[in-house]
Amino acid sequence: MKKLLLSFALVVGLGLAANAQKEGPVNKISIGPDFLYPFGTVTDLGKLSDYYKLGYGGSIMGEYNITKKLNLTGSIGYMSLAYSKKVKDANVGTTVTTDNNVYYPIKLGAKYYFGPVYAAADAGVGLGLEDDRNSS
Repeated sequence: MKKLLLSFALVVGLGLAANAQKEGPVNKISIGPDFLYPFGTVTDLGKLSDYYKLGYGGSIMGEYNITKKLNLTGSIGYMSLAYSKKVKDANVGTTVTTDNNVYYPIKLGAKYYFGPVYAAADAGVGLGLEDDRNSS
C-alpha cells in the first residue's frame, strides 16, 4: 500500500509540475513531506518525547477554486511514529508490540487568499488501520 501511494504521488506530482508555478486561488495539487514531533505530557507518565521519536510521512493535497479568493482543500497522507529506545527496551521479551504506529490522515478544509498570503483551516481524522490502533 505504501509503495502504491508513493508511486501515485510521484506520478501526480510529475504530471502536474507545470501547474506548480501558479499561485493564489486556482485548482492545483501539491505533494510534500510531513514531520511529527511529540511534545507535551501524559498524566503521571512524563513527556511524550520520552516515549516516541520523530515521526515522518508525506501527503497529497488538492485545491478546488470556488470563488475569486476561496479554495476548498482535501488531503490524504501517510504518517509513521516510532517508539523510543526506552520503550522498546522495556518491552523486550513481552507480547507487547513496539512496531511503528502508522496513521493515514484524511483532512478537508478551506483556504482564503488575502493577495499573496492566505489563511487556512482543516479538520479530519487519522485512521489507524493496523492491529488495535485507534483513529484520532
